[in-house]
Amino acid sequence: GDLVWVGGVVHPAVVALVSVLLIVGSFFFVASEYALVSSRRGRLGTLAKKSKRAKQVLDSMDDVGRLLTTNQLGITMVGIGVGSVTEPALTHALTNLLGASVPKAVGFALSYLCVTYLVVVVGELVPKFLALHSPEPMAMWAIRPLLFISKVLKPLVWLANQSAILILRPFGIRAGEHGDRFQKDEILMMVKSGEAGGALEQSHAEY
Repeated sequence: GDLVWVGGVVHPAVVALVSVLLIVGSFFFVASEYALVSSRRGRLGTLAKKSKRAKQVLDSMDDVGRLLTTNQLGITMVGIGVGSVTEPALTHALTNLLGASVPKAVGFALSYLCVTYLVVVVGELVPKFLALHSPEPMAMWAIRPLLFISKVLKPLVWLANQSAILILRPFGIRAGEHGDRFQKDEILMMVKSGEAGGALEQSHAEY
């Protein structure tokens, strides 16, 4: 195989390295996904005057569906990788550690719980909360590698999007509608916020 093999078993150092990379990958894709859907165009527009990364994020908002599909593909691939590499290796290690007197199912259960905890906390919850707390900075941090990954996975992204469009068509749902609706809802929220804070006259708010 491509990995380092010692006595027919993947070397623990390789497993550890791959597992860390998978968790980092999960962190990245989850953080960038929540950052993109939480970022506000108005805020990005202000930041874009001084930051090229902010302008990249703002420009990418017109095709955010492609980036979100990239995120979903990345998260799914990471999940498959964790299930194929990390969990089996940890199960094997725990089974040997517990000894032959303990059923293998116990080692599997412990491994499953440990991996699930690690992925959920470090790979999902932490990046989600960070992205929701600071969506624009997080989106600016993630945009360049995300655009690169999107180009690398372009055939898969296209296939996934087209498949989703075909499946949604019978329900009368068209791709891209969410973007315009989000902009209108955002403007309405800003107007209401300005009215409540006294920043806008009542007549302007009603308009």
